Amino acid sequence: MIVECSPFFREKMIAGIKLDESSPWVDRHVIVEANRTFKGAPKDYCFDQAQHARVDYRKMPADRIFATHPWHVKRRFPFVGRRAFPWVNEGLQRDFPLHDLEIGDTDIVLFSDIDEVIDSRCADRIVDETQKRGIVTIGMHVNVYYLNVFDFNDIGPREFSYRVFAMTGRYMRTMDFGIDKLRKLGEGGALRDSVYRIPGFSGFHLSWIGDAQFAKSKMQAYAHEPEHFDGSIYRNDGVVDLSAVSDSMTHLHHPMNPRQRLEIRNDIPLLRTVESQRHGTLANYFLHAGSG
Repeated sequence: MIVECSPFFREKMIAGIKLDESSPWVDRHVIVEANRTFKGAPKDYCFDQAQHARVDYRKMPADRIFATHPWHVKRRFPFVGRRAFPWVNEGLQRDFPLHDLEIGDTDIVLFSDIDEVIDSRCADRIVDETQKRGIVTIGMHVNVYYLNVFDFNDIGPREFSYRVFAMTGRYMRTMDFGIDKLRKLGEGGALRDSVYRIPGFSGFHLSWIGDAQFAKSKMQAYAHEPEHFDGSIYRNDGVVDLSAVSDSMTHLHHPMNPRQRLEIRNDIPLLRTVESQRHGTLANYFLHAGSG
């Protein structure tokens, strides 16, 4: 059995792409949705594919689980510490499936965010390498705003690797920490010598795909703070400027660093699901050359 686990916010269109793309090879998809944003604001459960045959939809009662303030009790003096609680909440949602995930030793479990979509054409290679090595990671193209607009500015390990992991059930049970910590270690470069990265690109990170209002709502709700953004998009008062987001989309500037340009590329083979809907339901999520 192959199981994929992903946290969900409000990315309904992206969730549809992910479920469709994974249909040839993933047997079960665990989708975790919280009723609060990472910053603690209440939100409704809105995932609308809970009845999908392959979906194991789990509602996370974040109002009882999420941290709501930066102060927490410590075991050692001074017994009180300060933490960035939105990042804590992001980790709690990523790790939520681990509490009762029924996986056999030879089963394979994939851990990815909802907007990190594995290319189904790479499935056989991922399965073979995972069975052989116990755990692997993959490289991913990064799309920003549009499905044919790419970000080639690496942050952390090259090609967005060491964020998405595939592992056997046997390997998962040897871990003495959660998936979020594994991911943080990967982003920091600490796993390069211990976790095999499959060469090339094996998927797409579909980041902030949608209109300016959707991008704003996601930026405002997630764990990022104003200091993570250069420029005028995320103001110091904690408000995301909608007009600045629109300007970023128009001129193809990276939302977190306006000095970094995004590129329209129509020569890169996209996901099977995306290509099949390029001139249909997903047409509005493509940008024509000469725009921006």
